[in-house]
Amino acid sequence: MFCKFSLKTFLATNCFVWSYFNVVTAPASNSNPARPIRHSKNNNVRSCNRKVCPEDITRTLDNFLLNYDNRIRPGLEEGPTKVYSYFFVTGFGPASEQDMDYTLDMFFRQRWRDERLAFKHMNKNITELKLNNNMVQRLWTPDSFFRNGKKSIAHNITVPNRLLRIDPNGNILYTMRLTIKARCPMILIDFPMDVHTCHLVYGSYGYTKDQMQFLWYTEDGKKPPVDVPSSSSRLNQFKLINYTWTTNIINTISGEYSVLETKFHLKRQMGYFVIQTYLPCILIVILSQISFWINKEAVPARTVSGIMTVLSLTMLSISTRQSLPKVAYATALDWYMAVCFAFCFAALIEFASVNYFQMQIEQSKSKEKTDNTNDKKDVIESSIFHSCSALRKRVLEIKRSDGTMKVNLSDLFKMASGMAPGETLGFRYYFCRLASLVLPKNWIRESTDRNHINSSDQELARKLLLAAEAEINEAAMSQGGVSRIDRVSRVAFPLAFFFFNGIYWFVYLSHQTHEVAYRLGT
Repeated sequence: MFCKFSLKTFLATNCFVWSYFNVVTAPASNSNPARPIRHSKNNNVRSCNRKVCPEDITRTLDNFLLNYDNRIRPGLEEGPTKVYSYFFVTGFGPASEQDMDYTLDMFFRQRWRDERLAFKHMNKNITELKLNNNMVQRLWTPDSFFRNGKKSIAHNITVPNRLLRIDPNGNILYTMRLTIKARCPMILIDFPMDVHTCHLVYGSYGYTKDQMQFLWYTEDGKKPPVDVPSSSSRLNQFKLINYTWTTNIINTISGEYSVLETKFHLKRQMGYFVIQTYLPCILIVILSQISFWINKEAVPARTVSGIMTVLSLTMLSISTRQSLPKVAYATALDWYMAVCFAFCFAALIEFASVNYFQMQIEQSKSKEKTDNTNDKKDVIESSIFHSCSALRKRVLEIKRSDGTMKVNLSDLFKMASGMAPGETLGFRYYFCRLASLVLPKNWIRESTDRNHINSSDQELARKLLLAAEAEINEAAMSQGGVSRIDRVSRVAFPLAFFFFNGIYWFVYLSHQTHEVAYRLGT
């Protein structure tokens, strides 16, 4: 009895529990079975309505990285890995002739194919994987380096500036933002009218040409692999006139390496040097030649002028040389300043020569006066006419009632010395008329031979010169400070400096034009 009751009670209890479980867990009759069920955050089951879900990308990355070894280059058994490269310059310059280098900011882009990363058979909905810099460390990347680089910086602020793109076929785009300081050897013979070519050479550090080849990449077959917009120039003294690119093979002791080479052709702008160096040099040389117009008796003025110009040019040369490297040859600017220095120094030597010869002349005059004092009491000294060209051309004006008569002092001096005046045949007539104004008539003797200078004519000429002695001495004093050396220097020095400038600028500017045309390929 007890056993039978217990069996019935157990069956009834199980039936009740089973019925309750079915009622609670059964779905409502008005619910939509097609609608996705939303789960809480703690539920491990997820759902996505889009074609490409994060779970798909994660699964794809995990799949092709499962057996991926980034120590092995792509296509190891197929031949050399081909790496296509191109870059966009965001900032070019400055270029320094002192350090022989230049700076370049750019977006450095490389492309290659790694079939191990192809995922088109995994998920056809993913067209491209756009990854950040964290993925770069897990993939194989080319060991590119800049062979002529002095310092390279990969920007890491605020995060490493890197970009990675992978397409379904395994083609990879890898971009970095770099700042490169590269060597640029410069030959400064034509400075500051020089033209230079700066190279940028990069390739693989460890893979030879049999393992890796570097090639230029052109987008759409039109856009060049090297893009340097004019707005990117940060050059102060130079102008980027052209740039070219080429592939090359470099032979080293460890093998032959494939490299890419870019040539930047630079032309120096001369504005700064014209204003700061050439014009001051020209003005200093002109200032040194002004001393030729100063009276030779003004010894302090001419001495100070010559010394100051030499010192000024020396200081200018030193200050200009400080901004240049210490090269073993003379530049175009050095030659120009050396010639300017020679002109200034020659002007100083010219005054020393004038002063020396003037002292010799004065000593000679003093000696002649001592020896011939009695013979020249009544005659104007001949040295006055010899040393003063302006006095030889001077005309003496004699006023009379019917007008003014003009007579050349040089002719009077010739007649006083017993020489024919060398003028027109009517000179004797005008001389007699002039003599009649200041001398008694009995002193004048008529002569039919106009070319013959007799003693009476010679005496008349001497007395006329003595009558005009005050005017002659005044003219001689006003013109006596100019020596023959000064008169020649006033013309010779400016002409020589002018011809030097013409030859200098023609030679160097022609050579610069030829260099520019050569680098432009014209």
